[in-house]
Amino acid sequence: MTPSSDLTWRPLTRSDAPAWIRLTTDIGAADSTSQRRDLNDFERLLLDTEPTDTVAVLDGDTLVAYGVAWARAGTPVDDAQVRLSGGVAPAYRRRGVGRQLLERLHESAIAVGARLFPGVPVTAVVPVHESTTDLPRLLATAGYDPTRPFLVMGATLAETAAPWQPPDGLVLEHYRPEFGQAWRLLRNATFADHWGSYPVTEQAWRDHFTGDVDFAPRFSVHLRDPGSGDLAAFVLCCARPDSRNLAVVDVGTLRSWRGKGLAGFLLTQVMHEARAEGYETATLVVDALNPTGAVTVYERHGFTTTDRWTRHTLPLTPAG
Repeated sequence: MTPSSDLTWRPLTRSDAPAWIRLTTDIGAADSTSQRRDLNDFERLLLDTEPTDTVAVLDGDTLVAYGVAWARAGTPVDDAQVRLSGGVAPAYRRRGVGRQLLERLHESAIAVGARLFPGVPVTAVVPVHESTTDLPRLLATAGYDPTRPFLVMGATLAETAAPWQPPDGLVLEHYRPEFGQAWRLLRNATFADHWGSYPVTEQAWRDHFTGDVDFAPRFSVHLRDPGSGDLAAFVLCCARPDSRNLAVVDVGTLRSWRGKGLAGFLLTQVMHEARAEGYETATLVVDALNPTGAVTVYERHGFTTTDRWTRHTLPLTPAG
């Protein structure tokens, strides 16, 4: 086997997509995660990145490890979270490749933070699946703390009646392009008290939300106050043409409207509509410590936990 010192280190390129899909499949199988990646996932991974934000590790022509440091442009106040994604092929573990990869990604994360969030301290964030054993040890050695648990939840879409009418006289509407700016502001406001969240820019909103290739406006809805014209709550969904699963990406309710059942009403609406179009399941990811009680809301509407991840964090640059 090639010594780790003889491996080639370079930035990822779009031509690496097929090799990346094979590598992530091998990593997922070794770590017993349920994630399966495709070309769209690879394109998302490279969105908004510079070549120096990415790492490809090759043994000859074979991709054996990869890494990406990335963040959505926005306006964090206290610290900027830069996420690190990556992995090492099972056959190349315990040879120092992961340690070297993490060190390079730390340098990239600091550069990403300086480029997108000048003057704001940077924290690296690495998601770790509950079944993974190698990565937690590597992160602990590097000084990371397991900071925040997240749940992957799923529901079967049964034949159910749609809600009779929106609560409190609100108006139900599906997403349309003219709602884009109002949705961005609504998302920023409703996620203001969520861990690791910060207001996203117009460009980031277009790139990562309504401009995503899988964004499903027909399953994305909001409730509007007809008196003021203001939006009160929303559900944003994605759907892939080759899948019968509805991905519930974001659910948000303004603080002044919480506790009135708006999120549950909207969830019931989109799940009913998706079932009518032949979708069989729905999935979402939620902060297990979400301060709004979101986990309970989802459980009430048929969602159960299918996977658990923990986000590990490490401050990379001091405040000031």
